[in-house]
Amino acid sequence: PDSPTRLLALLALSQMGNIGSSTVNQMAFVPPPPTYRREHINMWLETERGSRLPAFHIRKGHALTMLVSHANAEDLGVVLAFWWNMSERLNVDVFAYEYSGYGHSTGSPSEQNLYADAKAALDLLRDGFNLRPER
Repeated sequence: PDSPTRLLALLALSQMGNIGSSTVNQMAFVPPPPTYRREHINMWLETERGSRLPAFHIRKGHALTMLVSHANAEDLGVVLAFWWNMSERLNVDVFAYEYSGYGHSTGSPSEQNLYADAKAALDLLRDGFNLRPER
């Protein structure tokens, strides 16, 4: 005979498959309220999934440009001063972008949007600014 604990464990395991991707996305992505003002954004990106993302390009004329992504549970406003200082210390220009659903971006946070967001940033640097990824 099955014990109540074993039955409860089997029931819990069977329900794990019923967790939808939106629930997983809500647990995995934690966008804070925007910490910067919309009028301070110096460019916007459009992704292949339809999101519109704020971006900041710190251009100081350095030979290299570093593409950076911020961590989860923060937005560009939290990290912009840090990357501004790192641009000077590392002698690189910096391109930072927002994730879908974070800050003043449109769209919703998801793994698929995360990849599309990074691709849009890289595509703009490569095609719009003629920067080579191998540099």
